[in-house]
Amino acid sequence: MRAWYDFDGYTCYLQYNQLIMTLQFHGKYRLEYPNKEDLHQFEAKLAKICAKL
Repeated sequence: MRAWYDFDGYTCYLQYNQLIMTLQFHGKYRLEYPNKEDLHQFEAKLAKICAKL
């Protein structure tokens, strides 16, 4: 899992394998991925991270 943000801090990104989640202003987000397997792997990884919080 990799995270970074835009120069102004209003846009943040999370990447896992080939999926990129763009977190935008006002709680909007966009998911870009080449196939459903990447989406499922990303969701599983987030679930593991959240379970540890």
